[in-house]
Amino acid sequence: MIRRMLTLCGVIAVGAGLLVAAAPANADVGPSATQPFTIQSAEGDALPPVGGPTPVSPDTCSPDPTYTSWSPVTTWLGDPSRKTTGMGPMTLSVSVTNTDTTTSVFTTTVGVSASGIVASAHADISASIQMSVAAGTTLGATWQPAAGRLGWLEWGNWAIHYYWSYGHYAGCTWTVINGRAVSPRLSGKGFNYGYS
Repeated sequence: MIRRMLTLCGVIAVGAGLLVAAAPANADVGPSATQPFTIQSAEGDALPPVGGPTPVSPDTCSPDPTYTSWSPVTTWLGDPSRKTTGMGPMTLSVSVTNTDTTTSVFTTTVGVSASGIVASAHADISASIQMSVAAGTTLGATWQPAAGRLGWLEWGNWAIHYYWSYGHYAGCTWTVINGRAVSPRLSGKGFNYGYS
């Protein structure tokens, strides 16, 4: 499966059937990903406490919850509402406005704070990780798949896939919730295309 990133630049680039509209000079892209990321199932079950609950007054328990994040991997986070598919040699076209936004996705947010997860990743992994990233301007791109091949063109963001953990006291029992997330990078917005 072919995966390519259309690099946003300050000029109109035409070549190999590809037209990319002008974009801010600070827009950039990440390294190639083998395939777009899709979360399909939740993994947020609480871990059992070690040794069982202890009958202690809640006043003696630490009130501070703890978020941690680890194992970052670069991936593509596309916007399904800004994706088109078609059989070549049909020309595919996608456009976005300044308010179109790519937002973080999580395997679960039950019992946790989505902003807490992203803040942890921002601190533990990379300061470029954001809850969401807006296009900030009007952009458009076209691409022509090869004849007889089914292709797709999509707006989105190069992002970071990572694991996270949230530890907190439930009464006086230390409880942990685990999951995965994908958050967009501040400077990773653009178009991606390939074959289905």
